[in-house]
Amino acid sequence: PPSMDLAKSPNKWGLYLKTLTLHESFEGFIVNLFNPENEIYFTSIAWDYSGHPPFVYPPKGAQGPDFLIPMRAKTTRQFVGDGVSIWPAQTVLGGLNVAILVYECDSDVRAVGETLVQVHDKVRSSKLSSLITAISTNPSLAAGIAIGEAVNELMGLIGNIMKRNRDDYVDLFEGSYGTDKPQTARIEKCDHPGLAAIELEFTVS
Repeated sequence: PPSMDLAKSPNKWGLYLKTLTLHESFEGFIVNLFNPENEIYFTSIAWDYSGHPPFVYPPKGAQGPDFLIPMRAKTTRQFVGDGVSIWPAQTVLGGLNVAILVYECDSDVRAVGETLVQVHDKVRSSKLSSLITAISTNPSLAAGIAIGEAVNELMGLIGNIMKRNRDDYVDLFEGSYGTDKPQTARIEKCDHPGLAAIELEFTVS
């Protein structure tokens, strides 16, 4: 029915990660004594309901070590220029949803590339991906609890990959920008005391 049509954003929306702050150190005390830097990396998954597959960062085929961020506890990493694009500017259908997972690499840095390939594969074959495709032809599915369940399942699958590779979970940032209300360009800070903090730029063009 027409009432179930998903709202479209009146303009293009983009999302950039500007800064990442690490509040705590996540390695054992002895390691921190001799090597106070943590090797941090993050992966983000963003999607709307236009039927396109989720946008995943780092991109597929990325070299793992290139995306490791050496950080000490209680420091902030600022990304240059506009920041890291986690949703390239485009018209959004039904809402822009994002999940950002922050991890510390405990394994061999070369294994990070492998981990990222596995994350891409899991996202592609996930229930969430097939649901997004289904919603593009049947918008009423967007209203159910299925989306939340599919997101949780995907986060669990990604968590299992990280565990297998002995990487430590640091933090998860999740959110949604609805197309059913006006959105303005802004910088948002999200702080999880004792874990991590991020700064996001939401652009409207």
